[in-house]
Amino acid sequence: MIIEIENLRLRGIVGVYEHEQACPQDIIINAKLTFNAEQAVETDDLEYAVDYEKLIGDIRSLLEHGRFRLLETVAQRITDMISADRRISHAEVKVSKPHAISAADRISVIASFDRLSQK
Repeated sequence: MIIEIENLRLRGIVGVYEHEQACPQDIIINAKLTFNAEQAVETDDLEYAVDYEKLIGDIRSLLEHGRFRLLETVAQRITDMISADRRISHAEVKVSKPHAISAADRISVIASFDRLSQK
């Protein structure tokens, strides 16, 4: 089964310039997670599913309490957080910073992992 988190809008300190480190900026996160949902579907029990509300809370906490220079670091930290749940076999995380460059709508970085290809 696939869970998608679309356009999660949070704020965090991300950037290499002094003015970017001075105050939180908008960050948009999209994630696509693949996991075996068979037991969750059979039992209709959250214990066997991916708790996306908790995951979003963890991502929010990461951004609220962290200070980052690179979007790449943010994307990888979120991906690492997701990969800690061994039930998730694949994830792709896209982290975007709107208005990072005046000529572009946003700049994005994508990080991923595939547990099946790591064997």
